[in-house]
Amino acid sequence: LGNVVIKNKNAVIKGGDRASYTLDKGYFMVVGRNLVLTSKDDNLSADEKIEFWQSENIAIATGNAVAKKNFKYTMKANKLAWYLDPENNTGEYKIKKIIGFNNVELQSENEIAFSDKALYNNITEICKLFGNVKLRRGNNFLTGDYAEVNLKTGISKLLPNPINRDSQTEKKVKALISKKNNDTK
Repeated sequence: LGNVVIKNKNAVIKGGDRASYTLDKGYFMVVGRNLVLTSKDDNLSADEKIEFWQSENIAIATGNAVAKKNFKYTMKANKLAWYLDPENNTGEYKIKKIIGFNNVELQSENEIAFSDKALYNNITEICKLFGNVKLRRGNNFLTGDYAEVNLKTGISKLLPNPINRDSQTEKKVKALISKKNNDTK
Protein backbone atom coordinates (compact mmCIF):
# COMPACT_ATOMS: atom_id res chain seq x y z
CA LEU A 1 0.00 0.00 0.00
CA GLY A 2 1.27 3.45 -0.95
CA ASN A 3 3.67 4.81 -3.58
CA VAL A 4 2.30 2.73 -6.44
CA VAL A 5 4.41 2.58 -9.63
CA ILE A 6 3.14 0.95 -12.82
CA LYS A 7 5.49 1.10 -15.76
CA ASN A 8 5.69 -0.21 -19.29
CA LYS A 9 7.71 0.88 -22.31
CA ASN A 10 5.12 3.55 -23.17
CA ALA A 11 4.04 5.17 -19.92
CA VAL A 12 4.47 5.37 -16.16
CA ILE A 13 1.86 5.82 -13.45
CA LYS A 14 3.10 6.96 -10.05
CA GLY A 15 1.44 7.82 -6.77
CA GLY A 16 -1.63 6.58 -5.02
CA ASP A 17 -2.25 4.16 -2.20
CA ARG A 18 -3.26 0.98 -4.02
CA ALA A 19 -3.74 -0.52 -7.44
CA SER A 20 -5.83 -3.35 -8.84
CA TYR A 21 -5.62 -5.13 -12.17
CA THR A 22 -8.28 -7.26 -13.84
CA LEU A 23 -6.40 -9.54 -16.21
CA ASP A 24 -9.33 -10.79 -18.33
CA LYS A 25 -10.57 -7.22 -18.98
CA GLY A 26 -7.13 -5.62 -19.36
CA TYR A 27 -8.20 -2.99 -16.84
CA PHE A 28 -6.31 -1.44 -13.99
CA MET A 29 -7.13 1.23 -11.46
CA VAL A 30 -4.85 3.20 -9.19
CA VAL A 31 -6.53 4.93 -6.25
CA GLY A 32 -5.18 7.68 -4.00
CA ARG A 33 -3.68 11.12 -4.09
CA ASN A 34 -0.96 12.65 -6.27
CA LEU A 35 -1.50 10.27 -9.19
CA VAL A 36 0.44 11.01 -12.38
CA LEU A 37 0.41 9.16 -15.71
CA THR A 38 3.33 10.25 -17.90
CA SER A 39 3.97 9.42 -21.54
CA LYS A 40 6.34 10.92 -24.10
CA ASP A 41 4.89 14.48 -24.33
CA ASP A 42 1.82 14.28 -22.10
CA ASN A 43 0.92 14.13 -18.41
CA LEU A 44 -2.37 13.18 -16.80
CA SER A 45 -2.82 13.65 -13.06
CA ALA A 46 -5.61 13.21 -10.52
CA ASP A 47 -6.35 13.23 -6.79
CA GLU A 48 -8.81 10.29 -6.61
CA LYS A 49 -8.08 7.63 -9.24
CA ILE A 50 -6.68 6.84 -12.66
CA GLU A 51 -8.21 4.00 -14.65
CA PHE A 52 -6.86 2.43 -17.83
CA TRP A 53 -8.53 0.04 -20.27
CA GLN A 54 -5.76 -1.51 -22.39
CA SER A 55 -8.02 -3.04 -25.04
CA GLU A 56 -9.83 0.28 -25.66
CA ASN A 57 -6.75 2.48 -25.04
CA ILE A 58 -8.69 4.77 -22.72
CA ALA A 59 -7.36 6.41 -19.55
CA ILE A 60 -9.70 8.22 -17.16
CA ALA A 61 -8.53 10.54 -14.38
CA THR A 62 -11.00 11.46 -11.64
CA GLY A 63 -10.72 14.16 -8.97
CA ASN A 64 -9.02 17.46 -9.83
CA ALA A 65 -7.83 15.93 -13.08
CA VAL A 66 -5.18 17.76 -15.12
CA ALA A 67 -3.92 16.97 -18.64
CA LYS A 68 -0.83 18.74 -19.94
CA LYS A 69 0.76 18.81 -23.36
CA ASN A 70 4.28 20.22 -23.49
CA PHE A 71 4.03 23.97 -24.13
CA LYS A 72 0.59 23.72 -25.83
CA TYR A 73 -2.16 23.54 -23.21
CA THR A 74 -3.30 22.52 -19.76
CA MET A 75 -6.82 21.13 -19.34
CA LYS A 76 -8.36 20.76 -15.89
CA ALA A 77 -11.70 19.19 -14.91
CA ASN A 78 -13.37 17.02 -12.31
CA LYS A 79 -12.91 14.11 -14.74
CA LEU A 80 -10.81 13.76 -17.89
CA ALA A 81 -10.89 10.89 -20.40
CA TRP A 82 -7.90 10.33 -22.69
CA TYR A 83 -8.54 8.35 -25.87
CA LEU A 84 -5.19 7.00 -27.03
CA ASP A 85 -3.84 5.71 -30.31
CA PRO A 86 -0.82 3.40 -30.25
CA GLU A 87 1.73 4.73 -32.75
CA ASN A 88 3.00 2.40 -35.47
CA ASN A 89 5.79 0.08 -34.33
CA THR A 90 7.11 2.52 -31.72
CA GLY A 91 4.94 1.33 -28.85
CA GLU A 92 4.29 4.96 -27.89
CA TYR A 93 0.78 6.27 -27.29
CA LYS A 94 -0.52 9.36 -29.02
CA ILE A 95 -3.57 11.19 -27.69
CA LYS A 96 -6.45 11.04 -30.14
CA LYS A 97 -8.91 13.09 -28.09
CA ILE A 98 -9.60 14.29 -24.56
CA ILE A 99 -13.03 14.76 -23.03
CA GLY A 100 -13.38 16.91 -19.91
CA PHE A 101 -16.39 16.72 -17.60
CA ASN A 102 -17.54 19.32 -15.04
CA ASN A 103 -15.67 22.51 -14.16
CA VAL A 104 -13.46 22.42 -17.25
CA GLU A 105 -10.62 24.93 -17.55
CA LEU A 106 -8.43 25.12 -20.66
CA GLN A 107 -5.27 27.21 -20.49
CA SER A 108 -3.36 28.00 -23.64
CA GLU A 109 -0.53 30.37 -24.36
CA ASN A 110 -2.79 33.42 -24.74
CA GLU A 111 -6.14 32.70 -23.05
CA ILE A 112 -8.10 30.75 -20.46
CA ALA A 113 -11.44 29.12 -21.23
CA PHE A 114 -14.02 27.66 -18.83
CA SER A 115 -17.00 25.37 -19.53
CA ASP A 116 -19.10 22.46 -18.29
CA LYS A 117 -17.73 20.01 -20.87
CA ALA A 118 -14.88 19.97 -23.41
CA LEU A 119 -13.88 17.83 -26.37
CA TYR A 120 -10.31 18.21 -27.64
CA ASN A 121 -9.30 16.70 -30.99
CA ASN A 122 -5.52 16.24 -31.16
CA ILE A 123 -5.46 15.93 -34.97
CA THR A 124 -7.17 19.29 -35.62
CA GLU A 125 -5.94 20.80 -32.30
CA ILE A 126 -9.44 22.25 -31.79
CA CYS A 127 -11.15 22.09 -28.42
CA LYS A 128 -14.94 22.40 -28.41
CA LEU A 129 -16.43 23.79 -25.19
CA PHE A 130 -20.04 23.19 -24.17
CA GLY A 131 -22.21 24.85 -21.51
CA ASN A 132 -21.52 28.01 -19.50
CA VAL A 133 -18.55 28.95 -21.66
CA LYS A 134 -16.30 31.82 -20.60
CA LEU A 135 -13.29 32.94 -22.64
CA ARG A 136 -10.74 35.24 -21.04
CA ARG A 137 -7.93 36.92 -22.91
CA GLY A 138 -6.19 39.57 -20.83
CA ASN A 139 -8.92 41.73 -19.26
CA ASN A 140 -11.48 40.82 -21.96
CA PHE A 141 -14.25 38.27 -21.38
CA LEU A 142 -16.72 36.54 -23.70
CA THR A 143 -19.51 34.29 -22.45
CA GLY A 144 -21.92 31.98 -24.21
CA ASP A 145 -23.03 28.38 -24.50
CA TYR A 146 -20.50 27.00 -27.05
CA ALA A 147 -17.00 27.84 -28.23
CA GLU A 148 -14.20 26.45 -30.36
CA VAL A 149 -10.60 27.10 -29.33
CA ASN A 150 -7.98 26.40 -31.99
CA LEU A 151 -4.77 25.68 -30.09
CA LYS A 152 -2.73 25.64 -33.31
CA THR A 153 -3.70 29.14 -34.51
CA GLY A 154 -4.68 30.72 -31.17
CA ILE A 155 -8.07 31.75 -32.60
CA SER A 156 -11.18 31.20 -30.49
CA LYS A 157 -14.79 31.47 -31.65
CA LEU A 158 -17.96 31.81 -29.60
CA LEU A 159 -20.73 30.22 -31.70
CA PRO A 160 -24.33 29.02 -31.45
CA ASN A 161 -24.45 25.63 -29.79
CA PRO A 162 -24.69 22.98 -32.56
CA ILE A 163 -26.60 20.65 -30.21
CA ASN A 164 -29.15 23.22 -29.06
CA ARG A 165 -31.00 24.39 -32.18
CA ASP A 166 -33.96 25.86 -30.25
CA SER A 167 -33.40 29.62 -30.46
CA GLN A 168 -35.74 30.26 -27.52
CA THR A 169 -33.50 28.40 -25.07
CA GLU A 170 -30.17 29.34 -26.63
CA LYS A 171 -28.09 31.68 -24.50
CA LYS A 172 -26.93 34.98 -25.90
CA VAL A 173 -23.27 35.80 -26.36
CA LYS A 174 -22.01 38.50 -24.02
CA ALA A 175 -18.74 40.42 -24.07
CA LEU A 176 -16.83 42.57 -21.62
CA ILE A 177 -14.08 44.42 -23.48
CA SER A 178 -11.54 46.30 -21.44
CA LYS A 179 -10.30 49.72 -22.57
CA LYS A 180 -6.93 48.87 -21.15
CA ASN A 181 -4.95 46.50 -23.39
CA ASN A 182 -3.53 43.73 -21.23
CA ASP A 183 -1.00 42.58 -23.84
CA THR A 184 2.15 44.43 -22.83
CA LYS A 185 5.35 43.61 -24.68
